[in-house]
Amino acid sequence: HDGATEEIEANFFAAQLLMPEIVCYYIMKHYLNNRINAWDLMDTFGVSFEAASKRINTFKNRNCFNTGKSEMALLEKYKPFTNKFFKTPYYSTPFDNAEYDMIV
Repeated sequence: HDGATEEIEANFFAAQLLMPEIVCYYIMKHYLNNRINAWDLMDTFGVSFEAASKRINTFKNRNCFNTGKSEMALLEKYKPFTNKFFKTPYYSTPFDNAEYDMIV
């Protein structure tokens, strides 16, 4: 029987799988004027309100995000999707200055 810690870890894993943090952050910065809510995530990723709300709460508790090579590779894989979904051009190098290391 799993405890509270295992439940939190399972929820975080599922959120990362369904709504990668780096992709959510990119969408927020480049398409949603530095704002994102549960409905945005529900519409974009097809997840439940509860899952989207948990992801938003994770954002509220973070002040920086990993922008390493693996995250950037994942973001590159998602760019065609985000471009098609939001119908606007995307930036070729979204993290080319320090402002992108934190939610403003």
